[in-house]
Amino acid sequence: MSRGMASIVCGVVALLLTMGGFLLTALPYAGALFAFAAPAVALMGIVLGGLGIREAQQTGGEQGAATTGLVLSILGLVLGLVVALTCGLCNACVSASIGPAGRAAGEAFAEAREAAEEARRRRRAQAPTVPPSGELDLGAVLSELSTRCAERTLPSCDGDGELHFTNLRCEGDGRCVLEFTSVQAGETRQGSIPLAEGDLAAGPQRYVPLVSEALKQESPPSGAATAPGP
Repeated sequence: MSRGMASIVCGVVALLLTMGGFLLTALPYAGALFAFAAPAVALMGIVLGGLGIREAQQTGGEQGAATTGLVLSILGLVLGLVVALTCGLCNACVSASIGPAGRAAGEAFAEAREAAEEARRRRRAQAPTVPPSGELDLGAVLSELSTRCAERTLPSCDGDGELHFTNLRCEGDGRCVLEFTSVQAGETRQGSIPLAEGDLAAGPQRYVPLVSEALKQESPPSGAATAPGP
């Protein structure tokens, strides 16, 4: 590519950058980048155009391309300087003022989102998994409690008298009720223990201590329990 053609390219690019700097004034960073790049490219075009004209004079060649490139580059320099000193400076000031604040806000938002995700993960890890409706076998839970009571591996069942777990039912809102009957010295007493479906779904390691503690608070007559009948 001759110096004249290179000068034309620089002049056209300088004019396009000038237009971009004007149109992108409201866009931080981009407007200033276009506006300040235009005069630099135009200066390069002026230099190439001048060198092209000199080379053409020395060799007796055509000066048209170099002259066209020089004119376009001078026009690009003038317009580029006007845009750079107005729109470019304005965009640069706005970008400098919002840059740190924008980064700080972005970092704060990222930290808050990470903290929220961490809290959500912790709650999910701590909360017992509740199976979908119909998958929790209440009969198996009742049988497990009755067996532990009969074997006296459930602390509240250890003693004189009898304790029977008679029924376990759950409502639609996830609340369950464990019903029991205790017999002590010929006196029969009925009671119930509130439980959560999530506690039952977590397994015996979760609901057995809860039942034992609830029986102590209820203070029913304790006894050697027998498993409920069929």
